[in-house]
Amino acid sequence: PRPPAAPAGVYLQGPVGSGKTMLMDLFYREARSRVARPRRVHFNALMLELHQVVHKAEERQRERQLEEREKRGGWLQHQAKKAFLAARRRLRVALKRGAGPDGGGREEGLGYSAVIAEAMDEILSRGGAAGASPASGDVSLVCFDELQVPDAFTAVAVMGLFEWFRDSGVVLVATSNRAPAELNDNGFHARYFQDAVSRLVTRTRVVSVASEDYRRLHVSEIPPVGGDGQVALTGEGGGAAEEEEEGEERQLPPGFLYFWPLGLAAEQGLRRRLAGHLAWCGLPGAAAASASAVAGSAAETEVEVMFGRTLSVRSPASGVAEVRFPELCEGNLGPADYCALAQSFHTLCLREVPQLGRERKDQARRFLTLVDELYNHRCILLCTAAAGPDSLFRGGEGEGPAFYDFEGLQFEGAAED
Repeated sequence: PRPPAAPAGVYLQGPVGSGKTMLMDLFYREARSRVARPRRVHFNALMLELHQVVHKAEERQRERQLEEREKRGGWLQHQAKKAFLAARRRLRVALKRGAGPDGGGREEGLGYSAVIAEAMDEILSRGGAAGASPASGDVSLVCFDELQVPDAFTAVAVMGLFEWFRDSGVVLVATSNRAPAELNDNGFHARYFQDAVSRLVTRTRVVSVASEDYRRLHVSEIPPVGGDGQVALTGEGGGAAEEEEEGEERQLPPGFLYFWPLGLAAEQGLRRRLAGHLAWCGLPGAAAASASAVAGSAAETEVEVMFGRTLSVRSPASGVAEVRFPELCEGNLGPADYCALAQSFHTLCLREVPQLGRERKDQARRFLTLVDELYNHRCILLCTAAAGPDSLFRGGEGEGPAFYDFEGLQFEGAAED
């Protein structure tokens, strides 16, 4: 008999800071005790995992090609690169025809949907989320945070995800800054994506969460540091914080974490703040560690990133990284690097953040992604910057005041690519 339709999901849309993620987390916290194997996934992290799974599928195809050639005999070592390229072409042709990564037959349609379906089964079977119900069985509920479509691969992936939700009977609860019809403003695979959006709308209840940015209600104006490097730092105790109850999340340390404008006063303020922060963390040698961080003389450490890559950063103390803005936001780095950084350290000391106008769009996009990943992983950020938070992003000469369409900035970069 035909199985009953899955319950309708919820699509929470609204501006930043309006409480979408908080509402979803409240729902997920309640669902953990009532639903078998629910999962909560940040969308950026899921896309990185999808890239890995597709990459592994291509590697498997390549290995099969090499094995076939070796069985035929006479396959020379210097032709391995040609075999790899041929394998990738063969895989992509199969995908476009609707075949799976192993060449098996699939339903007609956009080919990557088959790979996405297999990838989701693999990703969501890698153990339950933190606090999830220990019950066995398939995943029945997935909560996506910050659903977006910044590039062509993501557009194809999202189409495959929607089909997977439909075919698997999994309930989707998602948050996004954009309405479903606005997800694909760049027009990637527009004709196919419109069908995917229609399926999304029919399977979810779209709820608008439009309000002010609640996060800013508790943030007073951050004053510039004085000539002596002093600001109104509160809670500058020299000892570590009191022991907290087991399982309780550690709260953000007291005092300012953002110092501007750039100069000696900001460096002195950062040095004092970092020393107090390391003491608050209960780390030994707080003063020496903060001095080495500000001086840039901390020991180098390697952070493992995806696909065998590593990222080199300075670490003045356990769990603390120190880096200059150009090292993170002016090179060829992206979400995978920032995610690995946030997972490896509980505190990031970022120095020399410049004023980010439209002439620095690439750096601004990377900085936005970096802050997003630090926020998602509850990683504390201390930084020195050229301007206060409200004026850090501004247009060029003759372009008007500061611009705040940060997601639009990221989408603009994807369209340019």
